[in-house]
Amino acid sequence: MVIVGYVIRGFAVASTGKLLGLLVKGSGGAVLALYALSVLRTFGVHWSFRLLVVCFCVLIVQLVISLIKYATLQFRYDDNKISAKTGFRAQKVLDFEWFNVRSILLTQSAIQRRLNLASISLVTAGSSKNTIEIPYIPYSLALEWENRVKEQKIQTEDRIRETAETDPFLTENEVSADEQQSELVHKLNLRNLVRGSLANGNVLSDARLGFILLGVAYCAYRFVYQIVMLSPNIFELDDSGPVRLFREQTASLVRDLPTNFVADTSSLLEAFQQFTGLAITQFPQGKLLFFISLSLILASLFYVINRIWYVIKYYNFELTQRGIHLQAEDGLTKKTRLTIRRDRVQTTSFRANFVERSLNRGNASLESASKFDCTIPFVTIECADRILRSVTDEASKPVSVSPFSQSFTPVHVLSLVQNLFIQVVFLLPLALTFIATFIPVSRGLIWPYSLLLIGYAVIKIFIRWKKKGYIIDNDFLLLKEGGASWSSVKVAPLNKVQSMSIKQSWIQRMRDRATINFHLASGVQAIPFLGLSVAEAMQRTVEARIRGEGDTLDEFVEDETARNWKSLPQRYIISRVIGKLFTSVLLLVPVFFAIAWGMHWWFSVSYELLTWILALVWGAMAIWRVVVVYLKVPKYRYAYAPDDIVVKQSFLSKMTETVRYSRLQSVSTSNGYIDGFFGLCDLNLVTAESEVSVSGLDRLEAANLREYIATRMIEISSTGTDALTMIEQGLSSADSEADDTELDANTKLEASTKENEDLPWRKFSGWTKEIITRVGVIVLGLPWLLLILAFIVFTTQEFWLPESGEHIFSFVLSWYFYVGTWLFLSLLMGVGLFVAIRTNSYIVSADALRYKKGWFREHCVVPLSRIQNVSISSTIVDRIFGARSVKIATAADDEITLEPLRDVDAEELREQLLSD
Repeated sequence: MVIVGYVIRGFAVASTGKLLGLLVKGSGGAVLALYALSVLRTFGVHWSFRLLVVCFCVLIVQLVISLIKYATLQFRYDDNKISAKTGFRAQKVLDFEWFNVRSILLTQSAIQRRLNLASISLVTAGSSKNTIEIPYIPYSLALEWENRVKEQKIQTEDRIRETAETDPFLTENEVSADEQQSELVHKLNLRNLVRGSLANGNVLSDARLGFILLGVAYCAYRFVYQIVMLSPNIFELDDSGPVRLFREQTASLVRDLPTNFVADTSSLLEAFQQFTGLAITQFPQGKLLFFISLSLILASLFYVINRIWYVIKYYNFELTQRGIHLQAEDGLTKKTRLTIRRDRVQTTSFRANFVERSLNRGNASLESASKFDCTIPFVTIECADRILRSVTDEASKPVSVSPFSQSFTPVHVLSLVQNLFIQVVFLLPLALTFIATFIPVSRGLIWPYSLLLIGYAVIKIFIRWKKKGYIIDNDFLLLKEGGASWSSVKVAPLNKVQSMSIKQSWIQRMRDRATINFHLASGVQAIPFLGLSVAEAMQRTVEARIRGEGDTLDEFVEDETARNWKSLPQRYIISRVIGKLFTSVLLLVPVFFAIAWGMHWWFSVSYELLTWILALVWGAMAIWRVVVVYLKVPKYRYAYAPDDIVVKQSFLSKMTETVRYSRLQSVSTSNGYIDGFFGLCDLNLVTAESEVSVSGLDRLEAANLREYIATRMIEISSTGTDALTMIEQGLSSADSEADDTELDANTKLEASTKENEDLPWRKFSGWTKEIITRVGVIVLGLPWLLLILAFIVFTTQEFWLPESGEHIFSFVLSWYFYVGTWLFLSLLMGVGLFVAIRTNSYIVSADALRYKKGWFREHCVVPLSRIQNVSISSTIVDRIFGARSVKIATAADDEITLEPLRDVDAEELREQLLSD
C-alpha cells in the first residue's frame, strides 16, 4: 500500500510545483520514451501504442522512486519524542518532542478505511519542512499518536515554565475531567452542507478557475500531440539529440498555437452543425454568439463541479473541543481529522458573502504558525464568536466578529490611484492582447471591453477601501475588508504579536500619516493610513498588553526622551561607502556592458556614444548611492531596555521597529569582510515571523548587547512571563537614574562576555569529507570550469567589444591569466576551509546552544526552550566519510545548520538538545 500510494501521489499533479517535480524526476523516463517512440515510428507503429510507451516509461521511473522511498522510510517513538528517517541520496532524521507538536493531521482514503490504515502528519512551528509524514500505518497506532499529542496538555509546572514562550495559556496546567471530555462545537448535516455550498458559490470565480484549467489542459494537449504525432524518427536526429528536438517542438507549439486554436474552433463548429443542423457561421455574429453560449455552458458546468467538490470535501463535518485542543473531522472519499492546539492559534477570521450574510452564516478559519490551518464552513455568527472565545479565552471582555466600518479618508485616494494604475496599465493590455490573439472575432470589442474593465477596476478598488477598517482594544486587533459582495473580519490577539513596525513613506510624512505592521507567527497584519500619533499610541498599547499592564489606552504615555538612543559609529559610513562603490563596480558595470551590447547590435548605436551616456548614468547612480549613505546612516538610532529593543531608520521614508525579547527565537552577531575590517558587526534578532537587524555596531558593543539579550531571553523563558524580575524592576524604577541603569547593564554584559569566551567550545569533527571535496574541486573542477569560460569568451568575443578591445581578450585568454586565476581561486577556497576548521565551534549549556563560525566569527545564541525539533541529514558522500549535518528548527522559518559532524558527535548533540 505504501508503494502504491507513492506511485499515485507522484502522478497526482495538484500544482505547478508538483508538475515540474514530476517532470524532473521522470526525466530519465522521458528521454527513454523519446528514443523508443522514434524507433516505433520508423516501424509504422500506431500513435496510440506510442502514447502507451510514454506512460509506461514514466510509470517505471515513478515506481523505482516509490520503491526507494519505501525502503528508506523508518520511524520510532517513545513517551517523549518521535523520530522519522527518510531519503536515500540525502538521508534525513527528524526528531519531534510530543509537546512541541502544534497540529496533527490524520487522513484516511476509502481504501485505507477498508484496510484499517491511516496516514498521519505531525507539524511544529517554523518552516513547512518541519513535518513528519508517515503513510499507511495501522489506524490504532495513528489514534495512539493523536492521543499522545492531546495528553501533552497535562504537564508539570517546571516543564510549563521551560516551554512558555509567548502564550499565557501554557501556565494552565490543571485540567478538570469535564474539560477533558469532547464537546461538540459545530456540526454540518447534509442539508446545511448543500445550502452552504450554494451560498458559498460564485459563478464568476468558479468559471474563471475552470477556464484557466481548460486553457492549461488545451496547451498540454497540443504539446503532447506535437511530440507524439509530429516527432521525427530516430534517423532524422542529429548530434544535438533530444534537447534540440524538444526545443524545436516547443517553439513550434508556441508559434502555431493561435492557428491551431482557430482550426480546432472551426472543427468544433462543424461538429456542432452536424449534430444540431444549425448553420451558425451563416449569421454575421454567429461565431461570437456560439462562443458566448459555450462560455455560459462551461461556466455553469464548472460551478456545479466546484459545488459537488465542496460537498465531498466537507461531508460530515464536525468540530469538537477537548481540553485545549480543537479537532475538525470531515471528508467523504478522503476522511481527514485535524487536531490543533487552541493556544497555538495566531489569528482567526470570519468571511461571508451577501448570500451567507442573509442566512446569518459564513466561513471561519484558524491560522496557526504550523503548516495546517483549520477552515470551518457555514457557521453562524454566534458560533464564530464562540469559536473565537474558545481560542482566546484570556480576553478580558467578549469579542465579536460583527461588522463595523471606517470612514473613507482622502489619503486613500493615493492607494486607489496606485492600484488602478497597476491594473489598467500593466494587467489590462496583457489580458486584451491574449484574448485578441486567440479569438480574432473579438478584436472589434476591444475598446468597449477596455472601458468596461476600467470602470470595473475603479468601482472595485473604491468599494474595497470603503469597507476596509479596524478596531483595536487592550486584547485584540480586528481588521475588516470586503468587496461588492463579501466581507471578512480577521481577529489577532495582541499577546501573540512578535514584533511591530511603524512605516512612513515620503507622502505619508507630508500628511503626518503612518502604516503600522503587526508581525505574528502566521503573517503580517497591517493598518495603513493612520495618524502618526494614533499609530504610536497603538504600539504602546500592544507593548503594555504583552506585559499584562493597563486597561485603557490613556494609561500608556511614554516619554521618548527617556530612552537612551544610540547612533552608529562614524566608521560605519566609510564601510558602507566602500561597499556601495564595490557593488557598483561588480554589479552595475556588467549590467551596463550588457545594455551597451544590446543597444549596439539591436539599434546600431555606436559604442563611442554609449560609452559617454552610460558612464554618466553609472557615475550618477554611484554618487547617489554614496549620498544616500551619508544622509541615512547618521539618522539611524537604536535603544535597548530590559524588555525590548527599538530601531529607528529615517530618510525619504521613516520606520520604527520594536522587538520584545520574549518573542525572540535566537540572537546572533555577524559581519561581512568590509565591516569586519573596520571592527563593525551586525546584531540579528530572529522572531517567529521576521528578522530585525541592527547594522554597523561596534564589535564589542554588539557582543555585549548579544549576551544581554540572550540572558534576558533565557530568564523570560525560564519564568514563563514577560514581566521584569525583582532586580530589574529595581533598576528601572522611577527613582533610579537612566545612566546608572545603563552603566550597571554594561558592566554586567562585559563580565558575561568574558565568561563566555572561556567556555569549553567544541570543534566540528567531520572535516575529512570537506577537505577531500575541496581538493577535488581545486584540482579537477576549477581547471575545466576556467577552460569552458575561456572557450565561451573566445567564441563570442566579436559580439562584446569592437576591434579596439582585442588586446583585452588576448590577455584574458593567455596562460598567465588562466594560471593566475586558478591560483587565486584555489588560495581563496583553501584559506576559507582552513579558517572554518580553526574557528567553527559550538557548545551546549544547560539553557542554550551557542555556535560560532566564519572568518569574523558569527556568534549565535539559541535558548533550548525555543527549539522545536532537531534533524540529522547526510548525503551519500557524507555517509561514506561518516559525516552528518544537524539542523535545528525554531519557530522561525530559517533552520540553523551545524556541520560537519561525525556520527557519534551528531547523535550526542541531538540527545543534548532534546534531553528530558
